[in-house]
Formats: sequence, C-alpha cells, structure tokens
Amino acid sequence: FAVAAHGRPGAARLPPPRDGATHPVSLELTVDPSRPGFTGTIAIEVEILAPASLLWLDGRDLTVSGASVEQAGRRAPAKVM
Repeated sequence: FAVAAHGRPGAARLPPPRDGATHPVSLELTVDPSRPGFTGTIAIEVEILAPASLLWLDGRDLTVSGASVEQAGRRAPAKVM
C-alpha cells in the first residue's frame, strides 16, 4: 500500500480521491520557538468505498518521515511517495 503525502518537487500529483473520505482523528505537534518549523504526528481515519492500492493525501509543504496503515487492529508500513 502506498501513501502519496509528500509536498516535495516532483512528488506524485494526483487528482483528489473520489472513492473515499478522510476524517482527522488526532494531531500532536511539537513546536520549539527557537527552531524553524515543527514536528508532529497525525492520525487520520479513512473510509475507502472501493478497492484501492494507493491512498493519496495532500502533504503539500510537509516532509513526511513515515506512514503506516491500520485495519482491524493490524498495522502495516506504508510507502511515502
């Protein structure tokens, strides 16, 4: 399973998904005023209405260091493209 969620130049540019919907569940940020930017994690609930091998999330201007997919209590790594 691949997650396209990186805003770097040349990253996958795909149309918004029509076969699912996302719902943010939680967001945790670490902000240090003495440093540029921030770090954090987000959990997103996704309702997929049709079989899919790719989940596209807009990560414009974010550097994504990792991703995973969890279903029925089982977690698997996801590829960030």
